[in-house]
Amino acid sequence: GLVIPAQARRSPPAAPASGTLEVRYRADGSPVSALLESSSDGQALSLRTRFTGDSAVSEGTQGAVPIARTDKVSPRVLVLPNGFFGPHVALARRLAGISQGAELKAYIPPYAEIAIQVAAVSTQRIQTGSSFLEVRTHDLRFINPNEIGRAHVRTPVTWPYLVCRLLL
Repeated sequence: GLVIPAQARRSPPAAPASGTLEVRYRADGSPVSALLESSSDGQALSLRTRFTGDSAVSEGTQGAVPIARTDKVSPRVLVLPNGFFGPHVALARRLAGISQGAELKAYIPPYAEIAIQVAAVSTQRIQTGSSFLEVRTHDLRFINPNEIGRAHVRTPVTWPYLVCRLLL
């Protein structure tokens, strides 16, 4: 399996926020759990999401408000909580063998599953000091029922599990 720990911190002028996250995947790429502890504007968020079959079961609190929600999710859904970039390493691993036109699913706990469409794939050569690195660039569209987001993800061709740059 795969365990992805992550930390996030936001500083002024934006509202201060910080948090920790741990996402666990099975060896087949299906998610096991996501544990999130964060604070934003003095309001604490504690969230545990368990994945069983085709469901994501989220429980926790946001401030004094309890969270209890169950959502339908696709098999091998990626777990991409808002505000954390660490979990995108799982996205980079999935992009390693994917081509233009493919679609992935991501779950944003505790809100919803969204689609990620691979709009384009290309290879670039980037100079790093006196050497060069070949990277594969994926143009992604994040399809949310409320809006569409875009990202360009660059991964080294020889080490596809590394994310070189995520431009949102």
